[in-house]
Amino acid sequence: MRLTLLVLLGIVAVCRGAQGGATFWRSGDGSGLGCHDARAVCAEGPRDDSRQQRTPPVDTRLHVFYNGSIWTADEQVPTASILAVRLGVIQAVGTSLHHVLIDVLQSAQTVNSANAPAAAVSAAAADQEIVLHDLQGRFVMPGFVDAHTHIIPGGLALMRVQLRAVRSRAQWEARVSAAAAALGPGEWVLGGLWDESEWGGQLPSREWLDQVCGGRPAYVTRHDSHLGLANSAALAQAGINSATSDPDGGTIDRDPATGQPTGILRERAMQLVAAHIPEPSVRIRRAALAAAAALALSRGVTSVVDMGRYPFSDEGSSWRDLQEVYLPAMESGELPVRLVANVPLSSWDRLQAWVALRAAQHPRQPSPHHDASGRLFWGGLQEFLDGSLGSHTALLWEPYTDDPSSHGTRMLPDARLRQLLRQAVAAGFRVSLHAIGDRAVDEVAAACEDALAAAAVQGDGPAAVVVPGARFAIEHVQHISGPNTSAALARVARGNGSDEHRQSSQQGSGTHQLQVVTNPLHLLTDRDMLLPRLGPERAAQDRSFPFGALLAAGLRPAMASDWPVVDLQPLTSVYAAIHRCAPPPATAADLNARLPSGQRMEVVGVEYAAADRHHHHHDHQEPQQQAFNSSATAPGGGGAALAAPANLPAGDLAERHVGLDEALRAHTSWAAEAAGLQGLVGRLAVGLRADFIELDLSPAAMLPAGSTPRGGSGMWQGGRLPAVLRTWLDGALVYDQQQQAAPRQMFRLYQVM
Repeated sequence: MRLTLLVLLGIVAVCRGAQGGATFWRSGDGSGLGCHDARAVCAEGPRDDSRQQRTPPVDTRLHVFYNGSIWTADEQVPTASILAVRLGVIQAVGTSLHHVLIDVLQSAQTVNSANAPAAAVSAAAADQEIVLHDLQGRFVMPGFVDAHTHIIPGGLALMRVQLRAVRSRAQWEARVSAAAAALGPGEWVLGGLWDESEWGGQLPSREWLDQVCGGRPAYVTRHDSHLGLANSAALAQAGINSATSDPDGGTIDRDPATGQPTGILRERAMQLVAAHIPEPSVRIRRAALAAAAALALSRGVTSVVDMGRYPFSDEGSSWRDLQEVYLPAMESGELPVRLVANVPLSSWDRLQAWVALRAAQHPRQPSPHHDASGRLFWGGLQEFLDGSLGSHTALLWEPYTDDPSSHGTRMLPDARLRQLLRQAVAAGFRVSLHAIGDRAVDEVAAACEDALAAAAVQGDGPAAVVVPGARFAIEHVQHISGPNTSAALARVARGNGSDEHRQSSQQGSGTHQLQVVTNPLHLLTDRDMLLPRLGPERAAQDRSFPFGALLAAGLRPAMASDWPVVDLQPLTSVYAAIHRCAPPPATAADLNARLPSGQRMEVVGVEYAAADRHHHHHDHQEPQQQAFNSSATAPGGGGAALAAPANLPAGDLAERHVGLDEALRAHTSWAAEAAGLQGLVGRLAVGLRADFIELDLSPAAMLPAGSTPRGGSGMWQGGRLPAVLRTWLDGALVYDQQQQAAPRQMFRLYQVM
């Protein structure tokens, strides 16, 4: 054993001479020492192009990554320079190659000593194959955990007509016309992601589609997915006309002069048309998963929480995606990312029966809520309480400033919500609840507290846990009624304020009962509408996108994309969380100059800041913007009926900003907690999976030298965005910037499948 370590230490100098690759060495066999490319050693193995399908051999070698600037997100060991990985699991983290190798080999000996003679263990250690990877000083951090995505819709969006950043009706019609011309007989024109503010605020109508679709049905959604546009052919197929009543939780927009539908459908009214759209085939949805995963890995996202297609598709769509797409991909070893699947809250009893059946069929699985590979997880439920600010459907206590007749849309009655939450908690499942408006957030927090209290009284809580971690995640938490809301969320997170209940319910998980999942990139796309929709008091930063207020209350907010509502850009999201504004155009240009041409991106928010419409509206927008900036640091902000607690003065909350370390944790370790994956990923620590990324710059580059980040000012004009160079999942290289084609260009499949 001692001789083995001495030989290992002797080759360090050789390893440091290898540039950009890895050194492979079998201890005890000097002939094995040689330099090999890291991609071939770690990701591909020996190539055999004559075989189309084969199961790769298990890689039992020890992979040691050294000479890096590693941020671990682990409070015990926050930084390191060396990472040792075997069988996809982190074996050691440190700053000394000598100590790391000793720790790993001694740990292996200790683990095996109970079952094997010491001589046998030493012999095994002496025969250990080691691959040394020189990180060349690059910044390394945990892979991003995106705690809120819609994977199949995102993948499908990559294959359909793209209307994001369209800035005129003519450009809209040109894109739709080109998409329609490429379709076969009977196929629908689908896609969207449009934002009417790009061309001045006028909502499109069915005539925009009728003129360019050649009579075929067409349906395109707004970028927030809470509003859709159908043409006349699609409305006819759905049987929607002037006599059609609005469904519960939805609205059919009508021409005030004629009473005829304009084509705009809001919230659950979207299902009236969605029910008639041909279901994408299993093949297409599997291609969508591949496209989505390729994009995610290229952006450094290694774990995703999938919120599915419901409620904008039928309730069974999430179940079909789980059973027809995700499970087969997992079982064949072809699930490219770590994925947490959610199904509708109303189907909690179906999920309970399905989990029990899976457990009976697979008794050797380590857990009833995921497979043995640790790639696919289930046991999560999701539901929508309200809509979005952009569609005027977020549920508010006070009316919209620009539409005094509207308070938003309630998508689920409070009594029904409370009933379902009690049932889901008793069954041991985690529930994710969409709440954007201030009233929606308050009502969801109260309903969660009610469900936890009922579980504690009935004794159903701790013993019934199927999914680890927090019982609830409130998704978005975009607007709050004041500091009392943050305090209420923190109280629920602590487990009803009872130490005894909190300790028993967590069962050593180290997480809260409730976590909030926020979306910094939504701030960039919604920023211009905050004042017109809400007025200066509700638009202030302690009430809209209140990241600092949530932190001040003691919460650990996860930060997620909500892709494809916005593009999947975690590093832009980190920037937005810190600065509360989009990167300057020069920063976006600098990033794209460092990316291969096929991988360049439209940095979220930059198109809004640079759009021609800002020149057009500058004169009348500036006074409102000044009011917004002033209110962002002013005391106050509590709702009239809701008093701020003494220990959380509103002025302090208004001053709170998000630091770089907090923003990074919100996208990694805190996001893993929200996903229930905190025991697996989110940190680079011994025993966790080796999911990590290499960046070309430290994230500290996002902070201009000598500057202190302040929220709400909108005055940041410096800093750089890092780019993802490589992504590693389970210790295997799954993305290399220099080797991969552009994800967006790889999957133009919809028309040919």
